[in-house]
Amino acid sequence: MESQVEWVRGRDIIQETGAATKGGYMSRKVLAIAASVILILAIQVPPANAFLRWHHYDVIYSCICSPGCYGTLVGQWDEDCDGNYTGWGWEPGHECTYTDTSSGSCGPPLP
Repeated sequence: MESQVEWVRGRDIIQETGAATKGGYMSRKVLAIAASVILILAIQVPPANAFLRWHHYDVIYSCICSPGCYGTLVGQWDEDCDGNYTGWGWEPGHECTYTDTSSGSCGPPLP
């Protein structure tokens, strides 16, 4: 009989300290962390076409060479709103060049 009383006291102590509900507490904690991560990611991702821009690049030769070649246009590239490049010549950022850039919004035209 005495061992049953000790067992019941042990069970009551475990329940009072919350050791029996640790699993429930951990699952709520994991759920809160997952919800926080999803919220942070949702805030950081911009809407589809809100910040997209097209770009036009004029690539111009800038190294010293024979007369008349400094400032020569050596490439023209366009980047569309989907990130695709089309054009000819040297790419923007190529050594011995500088790049003039123009851009515009991919959103709906303004009235």
